[in-house]
Amino acid sequence: MASLVLRRKTWYITFRIAGQPRRYSTGCPEHDRIGAEIKLREHHLAAAHAGTRAQPKTPPRSLLETADAYWQYQRSRQMTEKQADGNRMRIRRLLAIMGTTDVSYITEAATQAALASLRRTPMSPRRKPEDMPLVSPRTRNTYLKSLQSLLTWGLRNKFIDSNPLAGMACENEQVDVRHARTAYTDDEFRGLYQAALTSNRVIEGIDGPTRALAYFIAAATGLSRSELASVSPNSFDLSGEHPVVKIRAAHSKRRRQDTLPLTSQLVSYLKLALRDLPADKLVFPGLEKRKTHVMIKKDLAEAGLDYQNADGEFRDWHALRHTYVSRAWKSGAAAHVVKELARHADIRTTLSYSHNSREELRAAVDAVPQLPI
Repeated sequence: MASLVLRRKTWYITFRIAGQPRRYSTGCPEHDRIGAEIKLREHHLAAAHAGTRAQPKTPPRSLLETADAYWQYQRSRQMTEKQADGNRMRIRRLLAIMGTTDVSYITEAATQAALASLRRTPMSPRRKPEDMPLVSPRTRNTYLKSLQSLLTWGLRNKFIDSNPLAGMACENEQVDVRHARTAYTDDEFRGLYQAALTSNRVIEGIDGPTRALAYFIAAATGLSRSELASVSPNSFDLSGEHPVVKIRAAHSKRRRQDTLPLTSQLVSYLKLALRDLPADKLVFPGLEKRKTHVMIKKDLAEAGLDYQNADGEFRDWHALRHTYVSRAWKSGAAAHVVKELARHADIRTTLSYSHNSREELRAAVDAVPQLPI
């Protein structure tokens, strides 16, 4: 006769076949005794229907095992270790909050409740997790997408039998933006650039002129920090009619080789800045591991600018990319052209990078024809 046994905080069904003990997990955690008894009843019914107490079909893998297999798959598809580790961490954390590793216990209601309880991870051992603030809608959406991608992949590869979150929608991220960014105005960028260029300080292991060069290239191309850290003089083709910079797929934000056109101003600048650098040497070695927010904070302070403006928007490293995309919009280029320059998959993301100053809004309002009264 089959019975329940608790092992490692999970209920198992135990029985014998030809005198040999067998067991398999119900997927129910310690506190869910009722769920485990339901699974036991289903086992008895299946055995009675078959006229035997033989072991039922091998149960599907737990979601933790599936998550490990998914991690290996992502790494084999050239996803960076940081990205794959992040996905697995988010999946494990959600499953731990829900208290299950069985897909049959995953529901939209349980997932939403787990997402709603997510708090920021304390960076200090002195801070308790329950004292940390709840995460933002954007972070909750990231967790949800990680779990959904696991379930989609697991179903496609027959690791699991269903995807209960296939139709679950993400939250509206705009209702609670925690780290809004702004685009640098011309005066702000000039101040940042000149402060770095004339600085005698080495910040995060990078001297002033090198920081100025990094700021200029980032604002003129929209390259991310990790992409910029991968470029060497060989990455730039400054000759010919259409000068470009090439980013290898292993370093590109969208995991494919990118070729970006360069402005004539940047080409002239690079010819001087890179002329004495060996062709195969990285221009900004180790930049992806530097605390760029520290660099920019100090250079902004030197220029008399705040890291966060009066509207609560940040002038951080990623704001340089916002500057690039925002200026592309102001060039008058078509929406699909700006989307391609920004290398976004969704035009809505590109639209979120458009920033208008109060002066531009004022000029637009003043240009509206007066109403006939």
